[in-house]
Amino acid sequence: MLNELASPYDDCEQRLAYAFPQALFCRATASGDHCYRTSLTVAERTVSFASTRRLALKFQEAAPWSTFGHVASNGALLQALDGEPALHIVDVSNTFCTQWPMLLEALASRADADALRVRLIVVSSTAAGVVAEIGVRIEKFAWLMGVPLEFRDITAPALPCLADALRPEKSRVLTVVEDEADFGEFMESFEECLRFYGSYFEMLEESFPATCNERLALERECFRSLVGLLACEGGANAVVDGERRERGRQWCRRLERCGFETFGVSDDVIDDLKALLKRYRPGWSLLPAEGETSDMYLTWKDKIGNLFDSHY
Repeated sequence: MLNELASPYDDCEQRLAYAFPQALFCRATASGDHCYRTSLTVAERTVSFASTRRLALKFQEAAPWSTFGHVASNGALLQALDGEPALHIVDVSNTFCTQWPMLLEALASRADADALRVRLIVVSSTAAGVVAEIGVRIEKFAWLMGVPLEFRDITAPALPCLADALRPEKSRVLTVVEDEADFGEFMESFEECLRFYGSYFEMLEESFPATCNERLALERECFRSLVGLLACEGGANAVVDGERRERGRQWCRRLERCGFETFGVSDDVIDDLKALLKRYRPGWSLLPAEGETSDMYLTWKDKIGNLFDSHY
């Protein structure tokens, strides 16, 4: 019955009905690891700078899912590092450096922009050639902005416990932008996957045409993550696509154990985020976390999607 309703090209519910049974079949047949590796290999063979750039830009145009974190993080960095003559930034992500042009534009407005020194190190599991090409473009953009920039890329799996590898004495400010999800044992993980990916697929349905290449590419990435979470050895404890999703409160506790202290972002940053969300279709909103925390959440129709967190 479910197979008759399932389709990778119809509405949101039919696409979910197509993806989840496939992941469960991989689990039942113990083929999850093979399916995940095969899917990842195919993705790596077809990736290019042009396709990567096109997908990132289309996604940013359609939804604030990634741009929300970029604006919040850049605002926190500018707030914490105002007046510093040199900025050393370590970017551990697979967001293809889409955050940094906005930061470079803001730095270009500083009176000492030509004397400022910026070093950007990108640690990513993305294909090395793609990141290298992105680096060339970033350096050219920085030159046009009049901001001296040194770029370096390191191709490696993103650190699942980044905070454990950093200490406050080595880092002036640490920002975390993460999907707000927590995957535990199988049944808990399955229910969380239904909640999280159900909201994500719904957002994609309202943001992209039904069969556009960008939407299909994003949904293929979701399917690979589902297989990793529900069918691979290690399941929720494994690092999926270079990252391990956790809730904001878990990040806060880990960072505080490492010696970091929370700092709140300014009202100007919050105003920038609210202005950003007005550029998109209705349904997106900003939700500050409760209690003594700097966390902020991006929500889609009152369903939490992304977390932003900042610590000294």
